[in-house]
Amino acid sequence: MVHGTYSWGGKGACTDYAPTEKVDSALAERGLVERVGDYRGVLTLNAMTRQAEITDGTSHTILLTEDAGRPRQWRAGQPGPDNAVSGCPWVGGGNAITMMGSSPDGTTRLGPCALNCNNDHEVYSFHPGGANAVFADGSVRFLRAGMTVRILAALVTRAGGEVVTDSEF
Repeated sequence: MVHGTYSWGGKGACTDYAPTEKVDSALAERGLVERVGDYRGVLTLNAMTRQAEITDGTSHTILLTEDAGRPRQWRAGQPGPDNAVSGCPWVGGGNAITMMGSSPDGTTRLGPCALNCNNDHEVYSFHPGGANAVFADGSVRFLRAGMTVRILAALVTRAGGEVVTDSEF
């Protein structure tokens, strides 16, 4: 598949929203997030999640969120290499967020910056102060910039057992 064109001849346009598929366990190995038994989110590739499997609570588990500006890469509000982000059409797969965090300037992956630092399969928006997220209970909430990668990871996992209070995001 070439970006935007599929083997069956169809095309897909980039979307500014993506499902939160999972948290990269390498963040736990670096001590940036809690070690949990299940790093998966609600919308995993080629699988269905029953509501009963969202044991962290539907009001504290993100279903999908912004990942704006693709296919161009953006780093901390600045344009990066043009068309450097792959997999952004919803229809094509590969659109999902695997939360890795990044450095605050967005140039290095696996880091402490939770959102608006890098749009390569990460939470990213052009809103000042944060990004929108749809939670598994159907609510839409604004995630504040500056939230820790630990809190965002807890909101992405569906059954990690982490406890997050509303005031933390």
